[in-house]
Amino acid sequence: MSRPEQLSLFEVPAHAGPARVPPEPPLQLPTASRPPEPPAEDAPAPAATPDPEAEPVALRDRLHERLDRLLGGDLAELVLTDNRTVLVSGRPADPEGWAVRLHWSFALAPAAVVAAVAAVIAGPRRGTARRRARQSVRNWISHFREATGPGPAPAAWTAVLDTRRREAATGSRTGHVHDLEEIRDAVNERYFGGRLPVDIAWSRAGRAQAARRTGRQRGRSTLKLGSWSEEDALVRIHPVLDHASVPRYVVASVVHHELLHAELGTEVKNGRRRHHTPEFRRREKEFAEHDQARRWIREKLDELLKRRGKGPG
Repeated sequence: MSRPEQLSLFEVPAHAGPARVPPEPPLQLPTASRPPEPPAEDAPAPAATPDPEAEPVALRDRLHERLDRLLGGDLAELVLTDNRTVLVSGRPADPEGWAVRLHWSFALAPAAVVAAVAAVIAGPRRGTARRRARQSVRNWISHFREATGPGPAPAAWTAVLDTRRREAATGSRTGHVHDLEEIRDAVNERYFGGRLPVDIAWSRAGRAQAARRTGRQRGRSTLKLGSWSEEDALVRIHPVLDHASVPRYVVASVVHHELLHAELGTEVKNGRRRHHTPEFRRREKEFAEHDQARRWIREKLDELLKRRGKGPG
């Protein structure tokens, strides 16, 4: 079985709502010797505006039918996701055909973009046609991002999305001591104007970040107390903080840090990805108890390390 074909666009976030699909030309069907011809590399992005009335099930079924025809009737499985890292993924599912996973926005894409998706998945692995197909897919995602804005897939799409990964990744929100939803909402409202549509949960025991040693800590173990998953639009907080000895402002400071990641994203410069930019550090200091929280974590780190894995209390 050949390597799965994937197209990753790390810089592209999720989108708050679907887009209206404009009238489209007829589908261009492939032949045995020629893959679907993608649109020209410099073709303008199709018009798209948010459409709250879009019907997810019908759009998914339409995409399945079109992609199946473009792949010569060999589409064995089509799964729509809210994955914002790998937007296009296809692999041979012998003997049935192709197993394809796509970001849900492609259900709203015009026929030329769907043809480009098919070319990325099943077309030649090298050459101008492949570069054009990949660029067409990127153009669609960039346009969709501009037209709909940031945020996860709208609630209406829940029924047609593959949520298994998200459900597995999400732990409890209400802890034994600290209520993460209440803290997130308070921090989101005060520092972000309530505009960040992100979920939050305590890390499951099996997902809790293990201790690690770093030279900067002179051999001392450290803990990763929080993380932000752009793919899941989810903040995870280490359960070691769900303890009566941990002040609420400490948990809130970690939540604020992760919400900043959600707000600012990742900066790519000279091929290098930067998470903690000067702007990030400036905004981080806006948290009212920033210095106090950092000092508490530094002083109590050994206690947190000892309690790791023992559960809340």
